[in-house]
Amino acid sequence: MFAIALASRLGTTVGYVFSLGWGLVGVYGVIVLEKVVVAKDFIMLDIIYVMLPHYYLADLTHRFVHKQGALNNAEFFAVFEYMSGWAILISTTSLVLFSSKQK
Repeated sequence: MFAIALASRLGTTVGYVFSLGWGLVGVYGVIVLEKVVVAKDFIMLDIIYVMLPHYYLADLTHRFVHKQGALNNAEFFAVFEYMSGWAILISTTSLVLFSSKQK
């Protein structure tokens, strides 16, 4: 939804490349940034780390590989609420950005 909204405003390449980059940052970039934040005590890095999406939380492969079992209810609902919040934010932004005019 976000890729299509950006593509309708800025062009196809920009929309899809930005959306792909945003997803990769949410899955891999946040993990790398977490290591930097732990090593250095810098407030701006903490703020950036908190504001970026943590999409790696949705990937439960590590729980299966390490045989940690199912999530308990508290962990599940915390991740569910976090992902739902990002979904609402991105879909609302997409609805505002979408342009139905033909260029």
